[in-house]
Amino acid sequence: MRFLNRWLNSFKFEKGKIFLPQLLMSAESASGAFEEIKERMPKNEIDTSKKVIIATVKGDIHDIGKNIVKVLLESHGFVVYDLGKDVAPEVVVKEANEKDCD
Repeated sequence: MRFLNRWLNSFKFEKGKIFLPQLLMSAESASGAFEEIKERMPKNEIDTSKKVIIATVKGDIHDIGKNIVKVLLESHGFVVYDLGKDVAPEVVVKEANEKDCD
C-alpha cells in the first residue's frame, strides 16, 4: 500500500499539490519496491535471443514506468540492458546495434 501511495504522488506533482523533493522521494521508494517485486516474481528461463535496450530519454529523469516494463520483460525471459535515465537517442541506437537487439 505504501508503494501505491508513493506512486500516486506523481499525479499530485502534476497538479501542483506536492513538489519535486517529495516526488523524488516517491521515485526512490518505488525503486526499492521494484527490487522486492522482482525478487518474488516467478522467473522464466532467460532466452538470449530476446534482447531489449531500455532507457529514459534525454531530458527526462522519471524512470518509474521504465522500471515497471523492465521487471515485466525480465520476468518473461528477456535480456534487458538498462541504460538508465536522461539518455541521448544516439546512445540507445549505438547500444542496440552493439548488443544486437531487435
